[in-house]
Amino acid sequence: MRRLFRIHIPCYEFEDFSSLIEYGGTPEQICYHRTMNCLEWYIRKAIFYKRIFYLLSMVNLLLPLLSTAIMAWKKDSDIGIILSACTSLSASSLALFNARDKWTSYRTAAENIKRQYSLYCAKVEPFDDENAHSRYIMLLEQYMTEVHTHWCDMQAEEIKEEKK
Repeated sequence: MRRLFRIHIPCYEFEDFSSLIEYGGTPEQICYHRTMNCLEWYIRKAIFYKRIFYLLSMVNLLLPLLSTAIMAWKKDSDIGIILSACTSLSASSLALFNARDKWTSYRTAAENIKRQYSLYCAKVEPFDDENAHSRYIMLLEQYMTEVHTHWCDMQAEEIKEEKK
């Protein structure tokens, strides 16, 4: 299902980033490219889960209405049963994917990265001295580790609930 919604974005940034480190790019360039790579990834994931959430939510809203209208018009129970089964499958998928929580988690992460990068560019505390680059990268990596840990906890919780 992920391939259905995946937008192929070439990863030129990775090549740029690895060449910057390999050939000695400036700390500003390294910070910029690392931030842009992270933002691209988080925004792409947020868009994917937003689309899943809206698609499944619309199916959950429209199929019962369509089923009721067809049953009233045609009195054919087979179509109503099929549409009800599709509605149940869609509702189960929405609960299984936990798309809303993942969407907000990825979107929040992207916004926090933008905020930190803005503070870094403005040279506001704690990024107002000669160690700003290393402090920024350290905070960025630490934040992404926290987000990843939160995501792993969400996955473990989903698996735990599936086994019940």
